[in-house]
Amino acid sequence: MALANRYDDSTRNIDSKIYKWNGTSFVEFQSIPTNGALGWESFVIDGEFHLAVANYYNDSTWNINSKIYKAFQKSTSDGLLAYFPFNSSTNDMSGHGNDGARYGTSYALDRLGNERAACDFDGVDDYLKIYSGPKLQGSSQVTLAAWVRSSSTTGTGYSRVIEIGTDSSDSTGLVLDTTECGGFEGTVRAWIHADGERKGSTTTAGDFTNYNDDVWHFLAFTYDGSTTALYVDGVAKDANVASGVIDSPPLCLIGQHNFSSPDNLDSFGGNIDDIRIYGRALSGVEIQMLYHEGCSQADFDEDGILDDGDGSGLFGDNPCTGGNTESCDDNCPHIPNPDQEDTDGDGVGDVCEQVISDFDGDGDVDGTDLANFAYAFANDLPAAHLNGDTFINAQDVQIFAEEFGGADCPGP
Repeated sequence: MALANRYDDSTRNIDSKIYKWNGTSFVEFQSIPTNGALGWESFVIDGEFHLAVANYYNDSTWNINSKIYKAFQKSTSDGLLAYFPFNSSTNDMSGHGNDGARYGTSYALDRLGNERAACDFDGVDDYLKIYSGPKLQGSSQVTLAAWVRSSSTTGTGYSRVIEIGTDSSDSTGLVLDTTECGGFEGTVRAWIHADGERKGSTTTAGDFTNYNDDVWHFLAFTYDGSTTALYVDGVAKDANVASGVIDSPPLCLIGQHNFSSPDNLDSFGGNIDDIRIYGRALSGVEIQMLYHEGCSQADFDEDGILDDGDGSGLFGDNPCTGGNTESCDDNCPHIPNPDQEDTDGDGVGDVCEQVISDFDGDGDVDGTDLANFAYAFANDLPAAHLNGDTFINAQDVQIFAEEFGGADCPGP
């Protein structure tokens, strides 16, 4: 979300701000120098996102240039420290040589049905160990990500998915709890260890969902130097304030606790696949990209129309139009529209061309609407349920962000 700052009671030469949603609130993502900025406008050219800012006055002249910025999206391979696809091997495919040593594990079908393409853990004493990496010490950013499938009949205690460090006093980790943990069955938790203490603990306990359900789930945890965030199946579930430099030593265990105790192995029971460890915090968009990777069945708004309905590997390159709902891409992928109505035939669904963020009805989605949306969002009011469901989620934020400042030119 981009906000244009025009004047601070002393000067018009002040930075405007770009904010991102961290799962619970908007946090500053980027600061851009502007001169009496009147507003932002977003647009897309050849699939690349741009922002235009209208500069008005720099305290001495009105004859100043406005600016256009192009968004830079990092590759999901950037900053990758370790990657384990488990294709008949526990080798690290990131190129950093952080190969895993197997202790009792076997291979299994992955989530797409490929043989010997995931790692199976017996929930008793199976684990993988990476003896000298990946190195997180000295970093103020990290991402841990993995596909997992487990059930309440396997695993013990706080079942470890990934844990980096020498013991519980210095570890950074990602955990899927089992029935043995105070009744919190199927809760996902994650944390960092920085500046000598555990910080930024996040959990899915608040959504009362059991992820220990024998179904594949994508878990991801990020830390960007100021905030930790936990995602399940591409959706932000929790976030926490945290700061400091990670001090977890470069010893990594997968599927078990990082210190050996016969009575407390915290063993994972089930399948783990596609583990990725980064030395940077992935964005929510990048988490979504990993979640949908390798799968042509993505349906973000769950309306029955696939985002890549033509199976081309690209979302939106062949949008449904003319009443067609088969072998084409969802023409409004963030708002449910199973009929795919597109009256003007421009490839953008009618429901996406309805401006629903103009709270005050003045024909423009502006600062007043932002304030109204923020209030409704913070208080979980129906007015903030922009995607038509009955709860607050990231889709509502995405819809508002796309319409903010552009009600006279509707569409994504």
